[in-house]
Amino acid sequence: MESGLIHNSNPKANYLQSASVPAAYHPPMPSEEEVGSSIDFWGIVRRRFFLILFFILVALGLGTLYVFTATPWYESVARIQIIPEKPTVVNLGAQMFSDPKFIGNNDPLSASHPNAMRSTDVLNGVLVDGGLIRRETFVELVNPARPDEIGQPIHDYLEDRLSIQQDRNDVYMFELKFQSKYKEDSGLFLNRMIEVYRKNLTEGFRKDISESISKLEESAKTFTQALAAVEQELAEFRAANPVPKLDQEGKTEALRHVEVVTPQLQLAWEKLNEKRTQLELVRSFQEAGSPPSVILDVVLKEEFGKTDYGEAYRDYNLIEQPKAELQDLIVLHMSMREKLGPMHPRLKTIEAQIESKKFLIQERLKSSSTAVDIPATERLEHAIKKLVAEELEKRMEVERLNTLLRESTVAAERYAKIIAHEAEIIEKRNRIYENITAAQNSVEEVRTARNDTGYKFNVLNPAAEGFQVEPRPLIVFGIATVLGTLLGFGVAYLVDLADKTFRSPHEIIRALNLALIGHIPVIRGSKAKGNSGLHPVLCTFHKPKSQTAEAFRAVRTAIYFSTQGQKHQVIQVTSPTPGDGKSTLATNLAITIAQSGKRVLLVDGDMRRPSLHKLFKADDKPGFSDVLVEQISISEAIRETEVEGLHLLPCGVKPVQPSELLTSHRLPEVIAEFRNMYDMVIIDTPPVLVVTDPCPIAANVDGVICAMRIKKNVRVSAERMVDILRSVNANIIGVVVNGVGAQGTYSSQYSYGAYQSGYSNYAGYGYNGYGYGRYGQNERSYDDNRRPELALPKHRLAEQAVTVDQD
Repeated sequence: MESGLIHNSNPKANYLQSASVPAAYHPPMPSEEEVGSSIDFWGIVRRRFFLILFFILVALGLGTLYVFTATPWYESVARIQIIPEKPTVVNLGAQMFSDPKFIGNNDPLSASHPNAMRSTDVLNGVLVDGGLIRRETFVELVNPARPDEIGQPIHDYLEDRLSIQQDRNDVYMFELKFQSKYKEDSGLFLNRMIEVYRKNLTEGFRKDISESISKLEESAKTFTQALAAVEQELAEFRAANPVPKLDQEGKTEALRHVEVVTPQLQLAWEKLNEKRTQLELVRSFQEAGSPPSVILDVVLKEEFGKTDYGEAYRDYNLIEQPKAELQDLIVLHMSMREKLGPMHPRLKTIEAQIESKKFLIQERLKSSSTAVDIPATERLEHAIKKLVAEELEKRMEVERLNTLLRESTVAAERYAKIIAHEAEIIEKRNRIYENITAAQNSVEEVRTARNDTGYKFNVLNPAAEGFQVEPRPLIVFGIATVLGTLLGFGVAYLVDLADKTFRSPHEIIRALNLALIGHIPVIRGSKAKGNSGLHPVLCTFHKPKSQTAEAFRAVRTAIYFSTQGQKHQVIQVTSPTPGDGKSTLATNLAITIAQSGKRVLLVDGDMRRPSLHKLFKADDKPGFSDVLVEQISISEAIRETEVEGLHLLPCGVKPVQPSELLTSHRLPEVIAEFRNMYDMVIIDTPPVLVVTDPCPIAANVDGVICAMRIKKNVRVSAERMVDILRSVNANIIGVVVNGVGAQGTYSSQYSYGAYQSGYSNYAGYGYNGYGYGRYGQNERSYDDNRRPELALPKHRLAEQAVTVDQD
């Protein structure tokens, strides 16, 4: 793998570039939003179930303690129905009272009953008069100096413990509730309150009846006196202000005269304005120097038929007008003759018109009965005098009509005021009379209701002995369960955050930026096949059809796919810490590759605590270390195994300084020889965090497989391992999780939860016995009967189903 892919700053990009294995071995990378915002609710519950259960049990215990130690409260409930009878409406007169009065509290929509039941009068009747103030419920609240007085503590107590609610669907229905520390007191208080309030309602209604009768009688007396005063006022007014007779339409003679004179005055004004306009027009024409004939024709053309000259004026106009027109034509003919010449066609037309006018004048002179010739000046003077006389006549007519209209209007207004005032007095008299009649009728009606109660008071459910309402075990336990669950989950979530282990494949991929190429379940105990010398832990050889063997073949398939386009021939298997199952993974992986038809060499590169020779029951000398120091050739150190195609190169003689030996120039040469001899080479090396031996090998192989178990603080160990391998530019193919199913905190689609048996962590590895400081002090070989992976408890040797998720 390229180093650029290893150190890419984008984890998701690295994952996609490095993951050339099938999707079944690479769970999809969660997005950054999913990682930051989602909470694995069910995973936390599954992993921290007992922690959450502990808090639930603690909360239930506290709830139980509260139930048995808290002071019990008892509640009584009563239901009553208060239906108002038909209200007695008393109208006491609009002049004295603005609104009608309803006798008694008979408004069916009134919500005053709850407040009325809490009033001081009712409480005094219940507690003091009824003796309940000395009951256990109230005795602690009473002031010893005033034992028969309801103080503020009692009011506060009732405010908290007394409930009076009006039914939403039935305004006449009320529900009363009262809580007390004593069973008997709650019921006694409510029943006593119902009795007292019923009594108060009845007494209040009858008191209202008596007060209403008194007010009605006083009102009737007052109205009678007011009626006599109004009658006298009306008589005096009529004597002092006689009212004229009215016509059929209810109008006085003065008003009728106003209606007649008004249009006459309007017409006279119009005539007067007409004459004034004619005079002003004549004077304006005279001032302008207009000829009298023009003034007569334009302004006074309607006056000729109205003068004494009569017919003469008519004949005069019939003759003089054509003469004037003839004169104009002659003047026009003379001017045009000088300009156009005597032979111009238009002169002929004018000449014809002149002859026509002359003929017309002769004919009219012949037909005129009286041929007079009155000068225009005389005729105009006569017309002006006539207009002045007519204007004077019209002005006098207007003044006369104005005087008559003014007098008639004043008289009409005076009579209207007299009539209106008389009507007001009459209306006032009638209103008072109606009030007297209403008061008298109301008195009789109220007297008939004197013995009524005003309400139909029904006790539907009287209060019984109180039942316990606090504390309620079911509610307390329910709340305790919810609070305990929430608190337990919150603590479990915090514990989960602080947990440094891996809980899902997504976390491994995200944290290490590596492909997850396989999950190996816990290997169940089994016997060796036939007389085979191979150790039973090599399940791929002894039980090749088991699901555990299939899990190793899945890792093999992932490696095959990861080598597309690259030559991954030499593969190193390591782990972060001892006990991660790297040797078991290396041997079973090598067997599955050999079973696929390839020549495979399995090299034991753990020169401190070698173990592969024990699994194959072979000699450990000579081996890999001897080849590196060139004491023996590779072919002489290699051993054949029972697996066809699989050869083993054991560790050999344990060197004094393994790290220096592995960093020598000989290591790359030996690995190059391995490539020439075999199709695949699997090298098992020590844990990365224990010694530095794996690092030189990782820098010279084609790829590295990291095995690990899900255990405490594995996240820190795994991240440190990856950092170390990347620091030497190692090509990390991916991660294999061992022992899946033995850890309750790890869950994925690759879970092998059905495996209940198997091996746990390796024994013998550790910082104390796996280093230079104590080298040789613990050189004892592995005892197969003591290794937890190889010697399993008898109760876990049972055959169990194993599932391998191929997703």
